[in-house]
Parts: sequence; C-alpha cells; structure tokens
Amino acid sequence: MTVFRRSGFWRSSVNGNIHWVDEHLVERDHWSRDSDSYLNENLLKQARAHVGITARLVTPNAECPVCRAPVFFYQNVHGSRVFFDELGPPWPKHPCIHTEFAEVDGAYAPIALTHADLRSQDEYDFIQKWNGAAGEEAFYEKYGTLPWEIFVCEKCYMGSELSVVVLRNAVGHKYFLAPESGDLSMLEGQLVAYYKGWLSYMSTSDLRTVELKLRRVGSKKVLHHLLGIEELDLKVYGWVMGGAAG
Repeated sequence: MTVFRRSGFWRSSVNGNIHWVDEHLVERDHWSRDSDSYLNENLLKQARAHVGITARLVTPNAECPVCRAPVFFYQNVHGSRVFFDELGPPWPKHPCIHTEFAEVDGAYAPIALTHADLRSQDEYDFIQKWNGAAGEEAFYEKYGTLPWEIFVCEKCYMGSELSVVVLRNAVGHKYFLAPESGDLSMLEGQLVAYYKGWLSYMSTSDLRTVELKLRRVGSKKVLHHLLGIEELDLKVYGWVMGGAAG
C-alpha cells in the first residue's frame, strides 16, 4: 500500500460558491503498469492526475463545478477567477467555466499555484510510470506546441536597468537577467513556465498572462550585477559566497 498526501484544493459548486477542502492522506494499492488498467485509472483520478500533462507535476488546486475535472484555479483581490486545463502557453482555459470578473476592491485573497502545489517526487514517479511519455505528444497535437517546463519563482531582484530572476526546479537553480521594462509582478514561490529563454506566468493582479524574454547567466555574473561592479576579486567573491551559503 502506498500513502500519498493529497493537497488541499478549492471546490466550486454549480452556484459559483467556493469552499476549501483540507489536505488529507489517500491510500492506494497496486499502483503499477502491470495492474488492472481500470484500477490504475481510478487511482489517477484520486490523485487528480488523469487529465493533461501539468497535473503529473503539479496538483490541481480546484475542481470544475460542472464536470468535476481537476483544474488550475487563479483568483485576484477583486474576486475575479479563471480556470485552466494546463499551466503555461497557450494557457488553455477550461471550457466548462467562463472567466469571471468582479469589481470589489480588496475583498478577496489572491490565489495562485505555488511551490506548495508541486507533487512529491514519489508521487510524480508513480504517475509517470503509469502514464509514460505520451503526454507531450498529446499536448502538441491538441495545442500545437510542446509543454513549457514548470519552475518555482524563487526570487526577483529589481534593478535600475536590469533585474535578476531566480528560478528553481528539482534539478537546481537557474539565474536570469530581465530588462527593467519587463513585468515582474509574479509572487515569490509562484509557479511559472519557462522555455528556451522565455518566461510565462499568470499575473495575480489582473489575471492576464505575461511573457518575458530572459537572458540566462551564471551565479557569479548575478553577484557582479547585484553589487554593481564589472569584476570582483576572487577572495572577496569566495568570502561573499561562503557567507551566503552559511
């Protein structure tokens, strides 16, 4: 028997009312490719991983009030809401639900997909074992593009001319420079999509998708930029990095 943590999620009623379902544990038996396909399908449904490719890595944080499919839900401070089938371009909206916009200032807490919605490595491995690699092909056939990689926005350092963006995934950190004119309104810890130098994310202020061209740099280059110098003495560099690591 395998026990998985099922993250909390927002459930919508057919009347549009939203309530939170607390995190809880789910017990699953016989999750393998050799098991009965019907059983595996039910297990995937319990994990909300049976639809789409993003759900393999990210736990959907809501359910469609019409068809009960797992969806990715965002809400801004005005109460406007939007539901997606996948994260990242082309940001396909769930067809059962139209985007709802409200005009009430400061009445709602913004809701976004964050690092807390990422699946554990064990759960991801089990889901991949059952689903295989067919998801990317199906995604391309449906949307005409490959799925973008999902990262966590670890930090944004705003500069006078350039800004530094730090992204993190299971492999490690990546560092990027972004133009000052770029829209960096994403929240720290928010999930973002990245593909070949382009960053895409959902703005929680106005529920619009934002795309930015980034330039990847090494950690030493980032430190130079943050300190506002061209070159850095290696001894000083080692001391600063050692202090940061401690």
